Formats: sequence, structure tokens, C-alpha cells
Amino acid sequence: MNVLRALFLVLACASFARADEPVRPAARQNAPSEPCYLVLVDKHTYADTILREKLDLYAQNVHRLFGLSATVVEVAPLDPAAPGKDIVTIRRVIKVRQQQEHVAGVILLGRIPYMIWRQAAGGNWVNFGPEDFYYADLDGEFQDRETRYGSGNSEIRHLTSGPSSALDNQLVPGLERSPDGQYDTYLRAAREAPTLWVARIFAPTKQQYYDFFDKVNAYYSTIAEQLAANRSAVVVPYKDILYTGHPDFRPSVSSDKYRFFETFAQSSAGSRFFVFGENGGGTVAELFCQYDARAYLFAQVDGHAHPYSHELKDGAYSVADVGRRLAPGRGALIQALWGCHSGDFTGIKDDRVNLTLAYILSPGVTQAAYGCSWTSGTEEAEQEILKHMNQGDYLGLAFQKMQRRLYSQAYMEKFFANEARHVPNYFLPAEGTFEERMEVLMTKLLRGYNLVGNPFLKIAYSNRPQ
Repeated sequence: MNVLRALFLVLACASFARADEPVRPAARQNAPSEPCYLVLVDKHTYADTILREKLDLYAQNVHRLFGLSATVVEVAPLDPAAPGKDIVTIRRVIKVRQQQEHVAGVILLGRIPYMIWRQAAGGNWVNFGPEDFYYADLDGEFQDRETRYGSGNSEIRHLTSGPSSALDNQLVPGLERSPDGQYDTYLRAAREAPTLWVARIFAPTKQQYYDFFDKVNAYYSTIAEQLAANRSAVVVPYKDILYTGHPDFRPSVSSDKYRFFETFAQSSAGSRFFVFGENGGGTVAELFCQYDARAYLFAQVDGHAHPYSHELKDGAYSVADVGRRLAPGRGALIQALWGCHSGDFTGIKDDRVNLTLAYILSPGVTQAAYGCSWTSGTEEAEQEILKHMNQGDYLGLAFQKMQRRLYSQAYMEKFFANEARHVPNYFLPAEGTFEERMEVLMTKLLRGYNLVGNPFLKIAYSNRPQ
């Protein structure tokens, strides 16, 4: 049976229910012998026969190399005028399936609705962006319960016509506790962790979908052939690490990040660590020269960003540059981007791809990428992800474990408490003791990391049980 045709009617029906209609889970089943992952795909994308065939081959490859089976659920595509309209229903669908079997993670394929999070803390700091953590933490509670003045980045429709930027983060009188389409409150559950991993795949055209899955399946085919030829083989497709310094923060050879990458490369025989611009930032020409030199396991590019361009020392490169200048067979298998809004994919409502999506849709080897929706870039994320992958985890699971630590209240308090002590009016709410204001602050902040592309990537593959 075509594994991707095995649609579960209860879920298919539930996915088209109105957001205010309860989705009643089926009776709990005994957990199957192997875990699965969900592919939530919009019905228009899934209607393409050629894409379904490529998805079926992808599922077979994932099962062969990772031991996870696929379950496809069709959902209605997002409404460009209200891209977050159906997120409650879709999250409920995921929770229903999670109650029935061991769901390891979710791939969101096509034009899948997303939550807009308002990263609003004290009286001054406000930012907006999509956050797929909404679909990952099924125990936590996400609420849209405030209406404030202000607008988001260029991709967010102005929800109010606030009188001036001075009021950008102020509650609107009379509407203080009214939803406005932007989620603003996160209440952690007792089990403070994401329930599963989430990865998003989107392309504006059918051909780009075909090319992406052809690239992924060709990667798997090469690994499978090597494992079939030598049953005791351990296949390590890519080993090298690429890192460029930030133009402002100047992470030098003495930085923790630099030392981490160097140590990581030393832990894998034959792996090399390539770095440029470590004391003053790299240039665009240097970046693409490094990309063209070889294929890497992992690359991190530090710089300032918005969804469609990345600013390095001497200027910026764009989404178009990634597609045009990243050569076939070059670049990094996993691409990390440092910079505000490098992971902001809100443009999919208009069939636009951001920087992270541009990398996976390029002719280069990149199959997965991640960036941030706001503020502080990837920070420690890359160290957490590579650490767990070095211990045998695949990318999706390593990404989930990264979120478990970096989204925790203990980490967030450590990260923001020092800043709040220095500039309390910028971060902290206006009233209460420091402890009380910090507690409120913790409900207003998320990390904003979004993963796109293929989550099933490992450092080493073998015929041993996964």
C-alpha cells in the first residue's frame, strides 16, 4: 500500500472542522511497535500526483534509514487574509493523533496556517513573527488575549492604526483583554518541553517541490547503496563545518562558539573547521567562495537579517542570490542563519520564500535550515543541535531537545534577567516587585526558532538498529 495514501478519516474530517468545533479523539489504541511522524499537507498541494509519488519514495527512505512510518493528514490551505485562522483546529488534530500513537514529529507541507506571536515585554520592546513552536508544545497554553497599538514587520498587516510609535506597545483602552490575531501569552505546562518536533516545507511552484524531494531522495539513495554494499559500513556523507563571524559582535578565536565548532570538528575523524571573518565579519564574496569550495555538514552565517536578505560586513545577499549563486552539490546540508527575522516565513501567504526556505530550495546540498523570528538570532541553538546530533540523534529530535532547554523558563530567566536589571523599563512590565514582573515577562517571550526542510538527517548512518 502506498504509505502516503493511508489517510485516517477521523483526522481528515477533523482537519476541515471549524475552529470552534471540538475534535473528539478516537478511542486510545495500543502504541504501535514503531513511532510515526505526521505529514500535514494542504489539499491543493497534495492533489499533485507527481508530488505524491515523490513523497511516497521519501517515506520509504525515511522508514528504511530511521524506522519511522508516515501518516498523511490533508488540511485546508491557509487563507492569505488570515493565515492563522485555522491553527487551533490543526493543533487539535495533532493532539488527537498524539493521543493514539507515538508521534515523533510533524512535517508541515505546503501552505499550512501559522501562529503570529507578539514578542512584547516591557513598555518599549515589541516584535512580531511566526512561531511553529505552537504546534510542538501540545501541553502548553498559547493565548491571544491583548490588543495593543503598533504594527509588526513589513509582512504583518497593521492590526490597529495606533496614533504613533511612542504607543507601539501600549494596551488599547477598552480593548485591553481582547484578542487581535496576535498571540501574546505562553503558559508553560508542568512538563516544560515541546511534545514533538516540527519542520515546515513550502515552495511556490510544483517544480520546486519536485526538485527538493528529488534532492532529498538522491541523498538517501546514495547512503542506502553504500549500506547495501557493505553491511558493516558507517556512512558519514558530510563532515566539514563552516562558520563566519558577525560584523558587530566579533566572535574571535577565544569565543565559546568558535571553540565549540573547533572541538566538534575534532570529534569526527577527517572533519575540518573552516572559519572566516572571525574578528570583524565576513563578506558576501567570501561566503559564496567558501560555499563553492566544498560541501559541509553544517554552516552558520552570522549577520543582521530580515526575511529576504542577510547583511554581512560589506553588504547583503538576497533570496535570489541563494538560488542563483549556490552551486549544485555545494553549500551545507544544514544551514543556520544568525539574525533577526532570518527564520520569518510569513511571506508564504503571498507565495514568497524567506532566506531559510531559499536555502533548501536552492540547487545546493542544503536540505534543512533554521533561523529566528526576532531578536537574538540562533545564539546557542547550533551548539545544542550539533551536540545532540553528535550523540546519534537525527536533526528533528536534536532540534526538539534544543527547544526543550532554550525555551525553558530557567533558561529564559537567566537570559533576560540580566538585561532586565540593566534596562528594566525596556523589558519588564511596569508594576510589581522584580520577581512578579519577571514572572509576567516569562509569559511574554518565546525564542522564535523555526526549522524548515527535511528533519531526517544524521551525522552517521549504519545498518544497526536506530
